[in-house]
Amino acid sequence: MFIWIWKKKNFILKWYYSKKREKYDRELSSSKYIKWQLQVMKAIYMHLIQELNEEGIDINLTSLDISGKKQEYEAVTIKVKEQSYPFNGVCNKDKLTIREDISKPVYTYDDLSNKAQKMVKRYYRMIKYSIRYPDRLGYMLDEIIVSKEDGAASVSAYSGCYRDNIVQSHILEYELFELYKKKHIRNCNDILEKLEIRNKLHTEFKIHDSAESRILLSGKYRSSLLGVQIMVFVKNVNGSFDALRIRRSTDVAAKAGYLQFIPSGGFEAIGDGKDFDSQWDNYSIPKSLFRELLEECFGMDEDDKKFSSNTKSPDRLCFNAHIQEILKMIQREPQHARFEFLGSTMSLVGLRHELSFILVIDKPDFASQLIGNYESKAAIHLVDILRLEDGNFWMHKKSVDKRHNETDEGQMNDLEMLNCTSAGLFELARKSDLYQKILSEAREAQR
Repeated sequence: MFIWIWKKKNFILKWYYSKKREKYDRELSSSKYIKWQLQVMKAIYMHLIQELNEEGIDINLTSLDISGKKQEYEAVTIKVKEQSYPFNGVCNKDKLTIREDISKPVYTYDDLSNKAQKMVKRYYRMIKYSIRYPDRLGYMLDEIIVSKEDGAASVSAYSGCYRDNIVQSHILEYELFELYKKKHIRNCNDILEKLEIRNKLHTEFKIHDSAESRILLSGKYRSSLLGVQIMVFVKNVNGSFDALRIRRSTDVAAKAGYLQFIPSGGFEAIGDGKDFDSQWDNYSIPKSLFRELLEECFGMDEDDKKFSSNTKSPDRLCFNAHIQEILKMIQREPQHARFEFLGSTMSLVGLRHELSFILVIDKPDFASQLIGNYESKAAIHLVDILRLEDGNFWMHKKSVDKRHNETDEGQMNDLEMLNCTSAGLFELARKSDLYQKILSEAREAQR
């Protein structure tokens, strides 16, 4: 009996913590919590955003205004000088710090109180069974530098592993939620002081960087995995352009019904290599973008050894037929494809930056190649750019939910259901010349 229980131990633990994770994710997605979270983030960061604006940095709280319907998000957008493929200067290898042993964290939380350290351990126990590659090589933000002369951005980074990002950046969301559960201190007065881990980060910047506002441009004093995201537009048969978007299934616990533009993901290595060559070869924005495109838009499975085997160079991504077609258009037929860097979006909750891009493909038949993968809980939806600009599109009737005894139909605000970093990406895209160009073409085609 004892032997049987021991063998089933991992299964039982996985089941137990998956249930705890499901409950946590459901509560994070509640409308009441999301509104409180936004209120808290504004209370902590709005004055820091203003300080950077006064320095000439184009940074703003993410906000969308669609035909008079406005929605704010718990994120910031940093608009920089637009830069075309291959994005030279954004993430140069000479600004990458390669580490001999990425399993050793650069930053530790050893000086946290016992209470806070126990919370970190409790959080990791809850989610570790859902982490597919905890030791995966990834690139942690050191600093984003925005030139005051021309607005161009450059990024410095260092090699780390995904686990550190979980316990030093994702933990900030869990800490915030733990505070929320204490109903008697839900007000926003001096709330930063009640968040020990987040407050520690702010204090470090005050002491060592002379300006607390640098926390919005730097990944110091924590492991903060960089992300990448692309807003893809493909020309449709009507002469307009469709954006690639998914809606998460209502059957899942985490962010059920939420919307996001694809692809998006962490700036991580392909495969499990961690040596010097792996760190060097994988540090490439184009390769990271191609990987996300292949996984989320062309159905490639990361677990497929043909795709992620350590015996194959990450450069092979560039020779995939889908990527070759895109590159051919960008390099030889620019009238059919444009690929530009727009800036960065950062969730204020987890303080992680996502480098943001726009890709426009001016060939209607290209959409026939698109297919989702295991990461998408629903099909890829192609949404016309003119519908994105129509406020009515984002407001629709929600069906009666008999499970919760709701008898009145109401409106669902899809702007509220848009993932905050996707909202930031959309905001940056709308400010770009490329987006305005295809929007004008779409309106002309409609006439």
